[in-house]
Amino acid sequence: MEEIEAKFKIEDVDLIRKKIIALGAALHSKKHQVDIYFNHSKSKELENVPSYLRIRTVDGLSKIAMHYKKEAYRWEEIEFSIEDGDKMKKLFKNLGFDIDVEVDKIRETFNLENAEIVIDEVKHVGYFLEVEAKSKEILFKYCTLLGFRYGNNDPLEGKSYADLVREARNKN
Repeated sequence: MEEIEAKFKIEDVDLIRKKIIALGAALHSKKHQVDIYFNHSKSKELENVPSYLRIRTVDGLSKIAMHYKKEAYRWEEIEFSIEDGDKMKKLFKNLGFDIDVEVDKIRETFNLENAEIVIDEVKHVGYFLEVEAKSKEILFKYCTLLGFRYGNNDPLEGKSYADLVREARNKN
């Protein structure tokens, strides 16, 4: 599956919710997610590859995901459900992967035609808006309607939540 998305740091969460609802979106779900990201400590070849390996657990159900960055705003995602996240974590460790960082967040999901909009409250780093759409044109349209532009003064966040949590952890 291919993802076309943009992520923005937000300060006024209530204002953003109102704007999302004004677009005609309704809250689809609000869930607690814990993402565990892995890195391979023994492989220098994987060190700078723009990808990540993750186990996500939501309401006791786990999925594995591997994402590869193809270009700006565009990722290739391979994701599937697994029966036991703890066993998978142990398997990864036995294969030489280490737990890199854990991202703990509350995700509010809103659905629109051809797009999904989420507000994430990420522990230790704050609130973010993600817009995922079926094309760049639709993505840019919804970002613009929500009041976000691209440029030097834009709050567009290019780093992953794992990167942001890792940076916050290293500051402390």
